[in-house]
Amino acid sequence: MKRHACLTALILCVSATACSVDREGRFEGAAIDGGLVDLMTRDSARDAIVDANRDAAEEDAQILDAAMVDAEILDADIDAGDVDAAVDLDAGVDAGPPDAGATCIPRCSGGTLADCTPTGMTITVTCSLGCIETGGIGACGRIRPSHVPDPTLLFAGTAAVAVTTTSYTINTDTGEIRDGATVLRAAGAAGDVTGIVFRTAVQADMAPELGIFAMRSFRVAAGATVTGIGARALVILSTESVIIDGVIDVGARGNTAGPGGRNGGRDRNGAAGPGGGARGELRGTFGENQSAGGGGGHSGVGGQGGDHDVLVGTDAPGGAGGAVIADGDGAVLYGGGGGGAGANAADGGPGGGGGGVLQITSAASVTVSATGIVRAPGGPGEGGDRSGGGGGAGGTVFLEGTSVAVVGLVVANGGGGGGGDGDIFSGPGDGARGGDATTAASGGSGAGAGSGGTGGAGLTLGGADGGDARGGGGGGGGAAGRLFFAALAASVSIAGTTSPSDPAARVTRVVTIF
Repeated sequence: MKRHACLTALILCVSATACSVDREGRFEGAAIDGGLVDLMTRDSARDAIVDANRDAAEEDAQILDAAMVDAEILDADIDAGDVDAAVDLDAGVDAGPPDAGATCIPRCSGGTLADCTPTGMTITVTCSLGCIETGGIGACGRIRPSHVPDPTLLFAGTAAVAVTTTSYTINTDTGEIRDGATVLRAAGAAGDVTGIVFRTAVQADMAPELGIFAMRSFRVAAGATVTGIGARALVILSTESVIIDGVIDVGARGNTAGPGGRNGGRDRNGAAGPGGGARGELRGTFGENQSAGGGGGHSGVGGQGGDHDVLVGTDAPGGAGGAVIADGDGAVLYGGGGGGAGANAADGGPGGGGGGVLQITSAASVTVSATGIVRAPGGPGEGGDRSGGGGGAGGTVFLEGTSVAVVGLVVANGGGGGGGDGDIFSGPGDGARGGDATTAASGGSGAGAGSGGTGGAGLTLGGADGGDARGGGGGGGGAAGRLFFAALAASVSIAGTTSPSDPAARVTRVVTIF
């Protein structure tokens, strides 16, 4: 009986103008859907029905007979397990796409990832940095940028940055980027709309905060210069390769430190913070014996300031050089210590600022070409009446990528100390800023007093002591900074010049993959 009822319903549907079947088996006015159409169009029944609508009533019986035969065939096909008909009748009407609702979980197989598309399909991806499963979910390995709390920032920027001028400045305190008077990126989070994402992060101990700039790519053209300013260390993250054909400078400017470094002392004061050189000392009944300030410390000890020697009475010993900063493993980024000021309150030489911090991390490669220079030098100590200022120590450069190649220059040398002045007819000389070679920065000449000490560079990490003299002492030289190169194993190539070059201060590391 059930079969006859189904056949009768089917025949009535066929004879209607249009018909469809829903999941509950009801007949509704609509086009026939799914595999039912395919079956019926293969039958002579539908052709007969179309003709019947135009012919005599007596042909209805023949149509009825034909439809019943075809319905029996259809019913038999379904009963026999016709997969297409069964699936299309039920699922073809209102089911979603074939993959809808399917669960796809990315899995690793060696260095290959079976990944999932948005529609749930599985695709195979070869992972150049290996495939890593965390919590049962696979993903291709990526570089984890050192010192950055949120590693996804490495892929957050969308701007392709190409520097072609000499007036490009990056402010690590505000996030503002300028090319001369033109603002390229506004301060704060508002500037993220440019595709350069700015974030800050705190480091441990007394290390400087980080000013982090994320972008898609970063290139400095030959002849162009990027200058970092601000108190925070400068961190540049790039999804694509970084190429330095020009100059990136995070060094000190006179008494003012580079980003992440420490300022030099002024007005008879020592430099504050790690690696700071001490001020010169006063001796004598009226404080007439005045010595020079000590140089800033970093990978080595800063040079001691020169003494003010006297024939009668008490010599004034020079200020102590800044201590070594314990950052040799690169776990935390420090800039260079500032130099201490000379003891003369009115005319003692200010100490040089410490070199700043620059970290560049690329998800691909970092290249400093033959014309490229990356520098983080310490500032010069200034010459002063009877007492020169100490030179600032070099800062830190940290280059990181799948590969790192240096064909040009990467330097973080200490500044020279300022000369003392005991000659009323001529003045003392200032020390030199840390240079772009392995040669030490010179100390300022003394005018009837001690000359400043040279800065640390090359294989000499510590700054030289300032000269002692009866007319006053010269400032101590600033120590050299530190260089770090992090890449995949055996993927660091240094064919150019690096300073310091002592292995204690020039470190090669292997990147972390996550």
